[in-house]
Amino acid sequence: MILTKLRNNESVTITESFHYVKRAKRDYCSSKLSYNVLKKHIPLFIKPSKKNKFRITFSHLETNKYNLVIIIFIETLDKIRLVSTFPESKSKLKED
Repeated sequence: MILTKLRNNESVTITESFHYVKRAKRDYCSSKLSYNVLKKHIPLFIKPSKKNKFRITFSHLETNKYNLVIIIFIETLDKIRLVSTFPESKSKLKED
């Protein structure tokens, strides 16, 4: 999968949607944090949403209150687009 390629430092082009850039300015979200978890951490889970779009949940690195959710769109095996990001309460994970 593309996340494995990222963790292995293989070449993957990452672009950011306008919506992602806007969301990355929220508390507990940032581009730096997103890139860090995508490249260095294993997700808690990955949920496909629509064709080639995935909701990836990571344990948040900066707080124990939230998980970090990143929505990605896989354009090709070497190119992804960050669609959105947001903090999600850890209690929500227990409900799913």
